[in-house]
Amino acid sequence: DQFVGVCIERSIEMLVALIGVLKAGGAYVPLDPNYPQQRREYILEDSNVSILVTQSVHEADLQLEGRTLICVDDYQHITFDVAASAKEKLTEKLTEKLTENPTVAGLNAGHLAYIIYTSGSTGRPKGVAVNHQSVSNFLNFCRRQFMPEHVEGAVVSSTLAFDATVGSLYPPLVCGGYVELLPDDEQLLSRLGDCLLDQTRSLLFKITPAHLKAIASQGELVPNPVSKHVVVIAGEQLTQKTLYRWKHELLTAAELVNEYGPTEATVGSTTYHDVHKLAVSPDSLRGVPIGKPLD
Repeated sequence: DQFVGVCIERSIEMLVALIGVLKAGGAYVPLDPNYPQQRREYILEDSNVSILVTQSVHEADLQLEGRTLICVDDYQHITFDVAASAKEKLTEKLTEKLTENPTVAGLNAGHLAYIIYTSGSTGRPKGVAVNHQSVSNFLNFCRRQFMPEHVEGAVVSSTLAFDATVGSLYPPLVCGGYVELLPDDEQLLSRLGDCLLDQTRSLLFKITPAHLKAIASQGELVPNPVSKHVVVIAGEQLTQKTLYRWKHELLTAAELVNEYGPTEATVGSTTYHDVHKLAVSPDSLRGVPIGKPLD
């Protein structure tokens, strides 16, 4: 239950850091590198993070006083207010080439897995603490519902600080699939559109209606009538107008799912799968039902 801040760009190093924290029995606190400094500092103070895992490029932007800092791209670079012998011991531990699966005595389903801060739209952001049992329950549902055999992996395009990312990052990993981590740059939307319209693979996507609308507005798009993607749409209200374009014109073979749920209920609470029954009007602004409860 020790809180570990993770401020790393979407990358393999980010994934390694997350699994490392979870296997060590800690709870990760995601900090988006693109957050304003004031928000990052608030989250660090409010959660009382004692360890920060980051990249050298972000070190200068983080408040380090009284905290241990570990840079994933330079294990020799560790900053913290303890004796030199402790630093040497930690450096030695980090550079070990372990070959067995690490386990932590006493770690159980009730221990915390992560703390994600809400947007703060109704005041100051609030940290939502989620334990392993809740995450496992959600991922077991995702594995059964969103990862059929023909789905090879998932595309991860959202920030780690957005809890919907849990629903795209981890499901492939618990059933032998892969994740494709799109870099967070000015080409993100274009790359995401390319992945959705790629006819050579069938993948899992977790995406917002705003992203679907933005991609659809990028000029002439070539429809993908082949890929049997599973596209889980969440984060805001989905309208039948947005749904129509993607279900009847662009991704006719894909399964589109409307998901609803607050962060406090571990990513998702309900899903609606029968979107094909509603996508009958290209102009309807009516909302899509949120469906039935998850497990």
